[in-house]
Amino acid sequence: MASTEPLHRLTFRPSHGTSFPFFQLPREVRDHILSYLVVYHGRRIPILDAKTILRDQKKRAIVQRNRERLNVKRAQVGRRPVAPRETVLEPIIQSNVMQASRMLHYEATDCFYRHHHFAFTIDSLPSFTIQTPFKWDYSRIKRMQLELQLKDAQRMNSYIDWTPFFAMFPSLIYLRIIPSFHPRYYEWAQPELAEWSIAHYNYRAFFRELLASVPEHLVLKLGQSANSQDDMHLEGKAAVSKRVLRDMCADVGTKRYIGFDMLSKMIDGDETM
Repeated sequence: MASTEPLHRLTFRPSHGTSFPFFQLPREVRDHILSYLVVYHGRRIPILDAKTILRDQKKRAIVQRNRERLNVKRAQVGRRPVAPRETVLEPIIQSNVMQASRMLHYEATDCFYRHHHFAFTIDSLPSFTIQTPFKWDYSRIKRMQLELQLKDAQRMNSYIDWTPFFAMFPSLIYLRIIPSFHPRYYEWAQPELAEWSIAHYNYRAFFRELLASVPEHLVLKLGQSANSQDDMHLEGKAAVSKRVLRDMCADVGTKRYIGFDMLSKMIDGDETM
């Protein structure tokens, strides 16, 4: 339990030379310090976007591989190798602190999962395979932002069992689902889902199964946040309108939907309300 003694009265006695007695600090102070190392502070709400991070990692790997191939060719003709440009890239988080000790690993990892929103994009429906950087532990994720890239009605004609997907996140407490249009199928899908009243039954079945599978204890939000700073840049061509999402919930919503007030909480910032 963290000490309740005022900070100015605490005394610290280093046990190993001049090393700072970090673990003699109260837990809330340690958490605050660690938050500057393992929490991404680039946005109002710390969101880690798996797709963006993986894309950046892939680009760096391609650049390095091409440079190595070029240097092999240059070496064969007696030319000096090409040195990489000295660019300092600030890491998203200082993950090395997690390797300093067993206790630091425990507390830094706890801070990492407690503060972040983890953003995933599924663009391969009906398959929902996801890849993540940093070997994210699904079982510890508490807040998720899930973008679902929809295709045209013909390609949405598949049953998706969402139960195993949500079972991978037993610690989840907050979920924002953002349906968007897959860039490749936008021209076909957007007109089909411009009005819920005339939407194809494949979309109706898709959203019915999705809403029915979301665990009831979760705080659920649908669509983009009313505050543009809260959301990642979408991978899809455009997000499904909140008006369509509202009508969809009213039509195929499960027992989670309890009248107008509950719907307003699920779809915040609805331009039609």
